[in-house]
Amino acid sequence: MNIKIKKLGELNLLLVEGRVEDTGLKEIADSLQELPSSEEKFILLDCADIRKLVFSSIGFSGFINHLLHLRSMRATVTLVGCDTMVQRLLKVLKVENLFLYASTMDEAYLSLQKGVKSSLASNPLA
Repeated sequence: MNIKIKKLGELNLLLVEGRVEDTGLKEIADSLQELPSSEEKFILLDCADIRKLVFSSIGFSGFINHLLHLRSMRATVTLVGCDTMVQRLLKVLKVENLFLYASTMDEAYLSLQKGVKSSLASNPLA
């Protein structure tokens, strides 16, 4: 897992790429605290390998718990590259509307770069 902190214009951005391990979820929250607290924070989370995390000791509910914790820290979370199984689980748990979605990291990054947060699909699971 690779965590990068970036400033994109007025946006504070946390890029999380690569395979997220259960111990990595705490690292994400710790990195988020390094961003200025007075401004809106954005997390782009690569979910391409999230299936492995779902079947780990933390499980999917633990993953969702961490995502909700990140939201409670005033972060807008974009899930990038969610597969069909993860999309179904989000819908079953009725949390699909709490996150933004993008097909690729480039799509998510470009949308934020253009300042068009609404161009990210807010609910592709409906």
